[in-house]
Amino acid sequence: MEKKITPSELELNEFIKIINEMSGIDLTDKKNILALKLNKFLEGTNTKNFSEFLGKLKSNRQLKQETLDFVTIGETYFLRELAQLKEIIYYAKSLEKRVNILSAPCSSGEEVYSLALLAAQNFIKDMYILGIDINSSVIEKAKLGKYQGRTLQRLSESEKRRFF
Repeated sequence: MEKKITPSELELNEFIKIINEMSGIDLTDKKNILALKLNKFLEGTNTKNFSEFLGKLKSNRQLKQETLDFVTIGETYFLRELAQLKEIIYYAKSLEKRVNILSAPCSSGEEVYSLALLAAQNFIKDMYILGIDINSSVIEKAKLGKYQGRTLQRLSESEKRRFF
């Protein structure tokens, strides 16, 4: 059985500071849930204690990416924040010229795809949408472009048939 690695308050604050320096993400308000989830993540890092993990995190590029992937996992689905997406589409349509959109963070692509879907429904033809994310695993998922289940919950059956 793996030894449970529990960070001290000081170590957890240092971890939050490192993540903020690496990514700009402030996890201070998620400290309690982070402390609970960290133990499971740490099992795969081959470290004896949290202090050793912090040392490795500062110098190991792969561990940095794995850690960022761990802390940036969030929920996403098509047409999430629909009012905001519609505002972007209405504004883009009013410009009557080519529009470039950067979606950051884009997670596994649902927001980017939602914008493209809404653009098609609104007859916007000259739009370029680029999605980026700090989480490498969700980018790989986005590249596959395969979606199912909960992520499609807000799409109508006709939208699913037309766009998938």
